[in-house]
Amino acid sequence: MFYYDTDALESDILVHDGAPKLIYHEYAAFTRPRIQQFQPATAGCAAGEVSQSVLSEDWEGRGLFDLALRQNHAVGRDGEFVPQGDHVHPALRGRVRQVICRRRLNFHSDDKGSLDGLHLTRADYETLKLHPSTIQYLRRTTTESTFWDRRHEKLSIILCFSTDPRPPYDFLSFTYSIPDRTATMLLRQSYDPNIHDMDELEQYGERMQACKSHWAHPLVTPVVLLQVQFLLSERAVSENEKEIATVEQDVERMAGFETLDSRPKSRSSSSGPGQANGHSHPKRPTELMKNAHDAFKKSIKLLDTITWMDRAVGLLLHVGDELEEVRYESENDTELSADLQGPMLSSSGRTVTGFARARILEDPMSAHWHEIRQYLESLQQLCKSLETERHMLEVRCKSQIDIIYAKMQQEDNILTARMAVTSTRDSSSLKALAVITALFLPGDFIASLLGMAMFEKWNDEEYDGQKLPETPERLWLYWALALPLTFIIFILWRTWWVSQDRFFRQHLSKELSEERYWTEDRRPRKLDHSFMRDFFTLSARRDEKAEIPPPPDLPYSLTPQGGRTPSASQATSFVGGSKSPSPPAPAFRLKRIAFAGTDARKAGRRSFRGQSVV
Repeated sequence: MFYYDTDALESDILVHDGAPKLIYHEYAAFTRPRIQQFQPATAGCAAGEVSQSVLSEDWEGRGLFDLALRQNHAVGRDGEFVPQGDHVHPALRGRVRQVICRRRLNFHSDDKGSLDGLHLTRADYETLKLHPSTIQYLRRTTTESTFWDRRHEKLSIILCFSTDPRPPYDFLSFTYSIPDRTATMLLRQSYDPNIHDMDELEQYGERMQACKSHWAHPLVTPVVLLQVQFLLSERAVSENEKEIATVEQDVERMAGFETLDSRPKSRSSSSGPGQANGHSHPKRPTELMKNAHDAFKKSIKLLDTITWMDRAVGLLLHVGDELEEVRYESENDTELSADLQGPMLSSSGRTVTGFARARILEDPMSAHWHEIRQYLESLQQLCKSLETERHMLEVRCKSQIDIIYAKMQQEDNILTARMAVTSTRDSSSLKALAVITALFLPGDFIASLLGMAMFEKWNDEEYDGQKLPETPERLWLYWALALPLTFIIFILWRTWWVSQDRFFRQHLSKELSEERYWTEDRRPRKLDHSFMRDFFTLSARRDEKAEIPPPPDLPYSLTPQGGRTPSASQATSFVGGSKSPSPPAPAFRLKRIAFAGTDARKAGRRSFRGQSVV
């Protein structure tokens, strides 16, 4: 099922011309001779084991690769790289063969590097005898898979690491043969001098030397790779936290509510060109939004990495438990289990036999897995803790983005208000111009009318063919027509304006007469003044004041002076010893503005607390 895709992808991924660039590492653990078993173990080695390794320098590992995988050479108990034959050495506990291949960059690829390949030929790839789906997973990220053969003698694991942050080794595919006790794995090196340091590249070998006592177990290399990935992720989360903290300080400075911790302690410490009085100038909301979005994107990318690490650690735990069960469960276990008593649970929760229990206690591989499993469980808890920290950073970043959006909206509102003020000024200017035009338009009309030719014939007198000068006796006619006409036009305009304003105020609440809110009962209210008063008053709403009804749960209302007066529902008058209800309140209700008359109510509450209720 996998071979068709493999043949289709080999032309893009593998090298067809030229020699590959390989590094070969081999780590092996052997049983100590009987004479040396009771001697103290060397540093980094378990009791009863001898650990040996052979490492190639730089990219000169092609010769060791050919000897190891084509001529069956391997490191022996004495540390020599010699032929081993077809049979497994009886003293061999476990062997790890690492083939490190450099990423082959394709300059025609996209930003994600999906067309990058390997410096590995097809013949070398077939010599590794890895799982057929390895080629397919080479172009994936944050993916993990496990495979067993039908006899459960070979275990294959593929781990595709994340690219943010990208580790120096970002791909692993290995196959472990249980009968041969040998793990053969392919590692892809994606070292980039612009991203990584040489220390990050060298710490893989240092970590392998540190866990020398566990070389016999095949899951040592995946655990080391996950260790480095976790450290890089933790560093990325710390950098993301610094970026978000910087955004928070900039937002505090922009909003004007800087905390005491964020302010500089001395004015002399900040004297840059963009600073004044010990404080730097606040950044623009657009710049802050860009910085906040960049930090938020990094936090989202880290989510995929940390989630994948949690899955990868869980996969190794599950695969390690299965490997232990496959190694210890055999056909003889059921026959010999009657001699040993006491059930025992395996690491995956299954009940194993007494014979397997005895072998677990004696086999060092079980002890190795016990320690590796404990470390993986702790690493899984650390991943969950790191995910919680990343989630908190994401929430903090979202809150800052909301504040910046609110600030930008506030600036838009201020700009809209300024435009409204400008529009009001323009309308006032136009209104004044219209009034002036209305005052002078009738006179202009009459002057134009009297300046017509027919008025010239009426007013001019001729004597001996000559035109006599005009006499000013007819000037009264202009004023007799212009002044009444101007007065009539002004009266008509003012009448129309006041009628429209009164209709507008009648259908609005008294408190919200400047807004477009209708009364609750949909009925026009009664105005305080007559039409004639509004006609001769410059502002018809200057004497209107908001009425504040008393709270509904008190039988009396509080006055601003601190006294108590009965409410409308409780007010009665005593006439002849009997109580008569007061006149009913108006049938309509007026809307109330929030916080209207707040000072008066506060003064009433303070005076009410100092008095005793009778």
